[in-house]
Order: sequence, then C-alpha cells, then structure tokens
Amino acid sequence: MIHEASGKQLAYGALVADAAEMELPAEPRLKTPDAWRYIGTRMPRVDIPDKVFARSTYGMDVALDGMLHAAVALPPHVGAEVTTITNEAEILKRRGVHSVHIVPHGVAVVADNPWRAEQAVRAVTFDHTTPPWASATTASLFEEMRTKLGDDELLTTVVEHGDVAGGGAEVVVEGAYEVPYVAHAPMEVMNAACQLDGDILHVYVGTQNPLGCRVNVADFLGMERERVELHPLTMGGGFGRRASMGPDQDHVNAAAQLAVATGKPIKLMWSREADIKGCHMRNGCVARIRATARPDGTIASWDQRSYGKVNNPEEAAPHYGLEHLRVRNVDEQQFIPFAYWRSVDASIYPFFIESMVDELAEAAGADPLQTRLAMVGSDSREGRVLRAVAELAGWRTDVVDGKALGLAMVRSFGTIVAQVAEVSMEAGRPRVHTVYVAADLGTAINPDSVEAQLQGGVQFGLTAALYGRIDIENGGVKNSNFHDYPMVRMADAPKVEVTLLSSPDATVGGAGEPGVPPVAPAVANAMARLGKRPRTLPIVG
Repeated sequence: MIHEASGKQLAYGALVADAAEMELPAEPRLKTPDAWRYIGTRMPRVDIPDKVFARSTYGMDVALDGMLHAAVALPPHVGAEVTTITNEAEILKRRGVHSVHIVPHGVAVVADNPWRAEQAVRAVTFDHTTPPWASATTASLFEEMRTKLGDDELLTTVVEHGDVAGGGAEVVVEGAYEVPYVAHAPMEVMNAACQLDGDILHVYVGTQNPLGCRVNVADFLGMERERVELHPLTMGGGFGRRASMGPDQDHVNAAAQLAVATGKPIKLMWSREADIKGCHMRNGCVARIRATARPDGTIASWDQRSYGKVNNPEEAAPHYGLEHLRVRNVDEQQFIPFAYWRSVDASIYPFFIESMVDELAEAAGADPLQTRLAMVGSDSREGRVLRAVAELAGWRTDVVDGKALGLAMVRSFGTIVAQVAEVSMEAGRPRVHTVYVAADLGTAINPDSVEAQLQGGVQFGLTAALYGRIDIENGGVKNSNFHDYPMVRMADAPKVEVTLLSSPDATVGGAGEPGVPPVAPAVANAMARLGKRPRTLPIVG
C-alpha cells in the first residue's frame, strides 16, 4: 500500500494481524460494474517482458553452487521398479560420473554435467520387476474396454431420468466413439533441483501446486513438512502434468532423494524420451451412444455408455436439458498412470456428445446451429454464445471452395464456449484454416489473458484431435519423442478469432481449460460435411 501524499509504503502482510481483529460485515457491499476500475479492462501480463527478454527463471535455468546433474532411465514396462543395477562399477568409471542410484520407477546417474549424466544413464543395465500387464498393447487395452462396455453388470449410473427406451421419435442414430491415451508433452521436460542446507531441504521446481508438491516431497522422504522449503519457478508448460498430486511428481521426489543421498545440490532433468515414456496421461475412453431426434433434429432421448473413470459427472453428459437421458459408465481405470490433462473429462466426452448432436441433425436434415438453438433457447447464455460464434464465422451449412464449417458448444469449468472450425481436405488430411471462438465466462476479469488462453486452448486441443495418441507395446509406452508424438506446428496452426460475451450476474468461469473441449468435435463435424466423419481420435495417423 502506498500513501500518495507522504509517499510512505506498507506491505499488505504488515496489516494481517490488525485485519484479523476486524469484524466481518454480515452483508459485504460489492462494487457495482460501473465502479470497476480494473475488472474487464485489458491489462498486459506483468511477466511478459521477462519472458520476451529471457529473464524468467524456469526449472531448467536453476544453477546452484557446487551443483551436480542427474539423468534418469526407466524400465520398459509401465509401473515396473528397478531392483538391481548390474553394471554400476562400469558406469562409475565413466568420466564425470559421481554415483548411480535406484529412484522411483527408474535409475539415475549423477554426474558433473547433464550430457555426461544422460550418456551414462543410457548405458546403465538393470534388473526390474515385471508387472502382470507386461504383454499389454494398445489393441488389447481397447479390446478390454469394448468388451467390458458390453457387460451391463459392470455399468454404474452417472445420471438417469425419463425413459430412454420410449418410442415416438422419427430419427434414430447409434454411434461408437473412441479417444486414445494422450500425454501432456510440455516443451519444458520434467526437472527439479534440490539442495540440503542444514536441516532444510530447498526444492526449486516449476509446479502447478506448490503446497501439494512440498507435502509430497516431505512425505516421500519421511521428514517433517516444515523442513521442506519450496521455491516455485516459471513453468514451460504444465497442462496438469505438473499438478504435483503425488504419483505424478517422480522427478521431484527423485531429485530430493538424490540431494539427501549425496549431500550435494542436485539438478535432475528428464530427457524428452524419458518424459514421453514416463508420462502420466489422460485416460483412453470408448463410448457407445444411441440417441433419437424429432424431425427438427432436437434430441428426444439419449442413452450413453462409456468406459473409464469419470472425474466430473457434469462433463460426461449433454447440457441440453434432455427429458429422457441415461448416462452409464464402467468405473474402471487401466494400469496406465493418470494425471489431469488440460480440461480433464471435458476433453473426452464432448467429442462424443457434440459429434452425436451433429449426427442427429444431419439424419433429420436439420441445421445443427438451429437444432442447438431450439434446445437451449435463442436468448439463453448458450443461445447468445451460439449466435455470436455463428455471426463471427459467417455460419453456413454448404461447402464453399472446398471448405466446410463445423460447430460445437461445450460448457466446462463454469464457462460456455462455442467454436466453429473451417476445414478443408488436402491430400486426404484435414487442414484447419480458422477456428472461431465465442465464450461467456460471466465476466472476463482480464480480456487479454482470456483471449490468449482460449487461443492456446484451441492449438492444444487441435494437437490432440489431429495427432495425439500414446501407443502401448509390451506393457510400456512405444512413443519416444516428437517424431512419433507430433504437435501442431506453426505452419499447420489455424488462425483463431475470439469474441467474448458478458453475463455479469453469472459466476465467473475459467479460461485456461474451456478452449480445449470444442475443437475436436468442431473439426469432426466439419469433416462430416466434406464426406468423412471421424468417430475415433486422433484424426490423422
């Protein structure tokens, strides 16, 4: 706080004790929107200059006095544990190598520079446990899902009302949809630096959950939590992979273990290959939907079954106020390690749902925009978002110059987002030219940041829609780097146009997650107009 007249300054923290003595008002008076000074105003992020001029400190930038470097190799099977290092004496003779260690789900080499550590750990040989899924493949995993999905006794009810078996509807469509396991693959690979200073362990890491990360490190080492001091750093991408929920922070725990074991400051960094092969993933999922529609394409009944854990039931069901609805699920998770992936369940189920909504409209010979408007009401929040994106995109249902438009609308994390994807086919592959986005967060606190998050969400979601797939072979991850786990690159990235709507009386929604879910179904719906509807992701490959 600054007193302008005198120039005196006081940190907010200095007022905490006095503020705690104040009595809270029973009915606090909030500012009305006409009195807002900053809410809704475009403000540049304070960290932009540091990022542009390379002044931000990421985990990979940490340099501690006397620091040694660690690299990690993983067993071939997911979840396997290293039991014995069989050539430790040979590795210790290599130039610059300090020590070799068994760490969570792997083996680490500590050396005097990162290249020597990485080269040495790739030469380590070791014995490891063999889990019961050591022969599993992508094909066997999805066959298991499909088989269990057909067993009614395994299904649990997510939501059910009305009579989905009732007749009367003129249009019936059945669809089988599948999405693969996918990795986060942030540009900055997993890394952490740790240093013991007396009884205090300092942890330097980019994390989405600093308090949880600190607790997990302390619990892993069996030390008092007060002895762990965490220094959160800028992240080169997180998307849920750096959520530090426990099992997904092997890299942090390993760095802490090595710092304690060696008594040296340790900077641990996974290679890209380790990052992909040791990834914690978004779940794969299969779904079967039988839906009926009236002559105008509006949904009469909806019966959906899927395989996989449902983290948020609201995102696993349509948001169209259906009278006859049943959503059931096989509530299981396979051995693949899970980590929250950007938009979590909303990255999975809306692909099924919004694709089927379009399939119903198509079967009824109806306009998918008008079908959705008829179900949500033209003047509702959803209706206004739909009308806004249609106007932005110049909505049409015909193919012009080889380009078609596809529509999808998803409500997730308190935000309604509708997207229209403009797509053509080039050499048998989809080319996404532009993605139009309309979003209602209630109130956009900083419209600049909201637009940036939605634009980034589109590119992130499009990468998964087009290319994202982790393949399992012999119980382990087959992929290893960006040559077999590709990203959308600048040459392929579509233009993204965003318009923001306001509903001041609504609760403020999120911005980082909701840009992802509509992309895949919007592209799929556009491709259907071009003669090829994908029901399985990724679309390419």
